[in-house]
Amino acid sequence: PPHLRTQALALIEQGHRHLILDLGAVTFCDSSGFNALVGIFRCAKTANGTLVLAAVPDRLARLLDLTGLSALLPAHPTAAHALVAHTRSQDTATA
Repeated sequence: PPHLRTQALALIEQGHRHLILDLGAVTFCDSSGFNALVGIFRCAKTANGTLVLAAVPDRLARLLDLTGLSALLPAHPTAAHALVAHTRSQDTATA
C-alpha cells in the first residue's frame, strides 16, 4: 500500500487527476490498503480529479460496501469499462 499510494500521488502531482485503479490482482486488503485508497481518493478530489476502481474482487467489494467506501469509489467490471464511463461523463460535462 505505501508504494501504491506513493505512485498514485506522484501521478496526481504530474497532472493525471483522473485515476483508474485495477484491483483484479488483489488477493488481500487490510486497513493499510483501505487507508491508501482513501488517501488517493482525497488527493485526487483535492486536485479536482477522480478515483475509480476496476475489477474489484468480490470479497473486497463486500468490504467496500460494509465500510461505505463504495459510495465514494465507483467500481466497474474492467478498466476498459471504467475508461468508457469516464469518457462519457466528460462528454456529458462539456455538452
